[in-house]
Amino acid sequence: MKGTKTAGSVKANFNGTKIERFMKTLKGSVKFHQRVSEVYDFVSRYGAVQKAQIDRILPQHRSELALLVKQNMLHIPADGYVSTRMNAKPSVMMDAAMDVLADVAGKVVYHNAGRFPADMVMVDQEGQHYEVIFVREGAEKAMLTTCMHHRRVNGLETDPKRILIVEREYQSRLLYEMPNLTAFVFLDKPQGKKYQKVG
Repeated sequence: MKGTKTAGSVKANFNGTKIERFMKTLKGSVKFHQRVSEVYDFVSRYGAVQKAQIDRILPQHRSELALLVKQNMLHIPADGYVSTRMNAKPSVMMDAAMDVLADVAGKVVYHNAGRFPADMVMVDQEGQHYEVIFVREGAEKAMLTTCMHHRRVNGLETDPKRILIVEREYQSRLLYEMPNLTAFVFLDKPQGKKYQKVG
């Protein structure tokens, strides 16, 4: 399973790329090189990530991030999104999923961008698989139908638990039949997002 692990466990495959050539010029320990590659691999995998999210997900890598920015390997424009390309931004769905990852990063051993309908997939320390899914208003029935179809095709044993991000709290009433639903994330709260466990 190919993806991104949290701090201390990523081995990126650079295949003669710009970052590989840059790494060869760096001095320092093997551990330092590994941390630099972890940051670059993390950002390049997702395209663009808020700096504040990176600080929470990879809290021990701030100096490595600063080095990559200084050497123009990564970019941080005024909007605060770190990316390999200037002014790149994530989708609203991925940005919200990344915020969820930042909240649970200490419990996650694997994460990666998901295939539809999942925006992100994660595995926790106990080996439990999760899908983080952003459900736009009006898309509840289609998303429910898609996930139920996946469950029928893939089987109950391989069906992951699902965390649903919704724009409005009322959407939860339309999604309670979602298979393996474990939590809602509401984005319409004045104090910011709110989690609600299910089951």
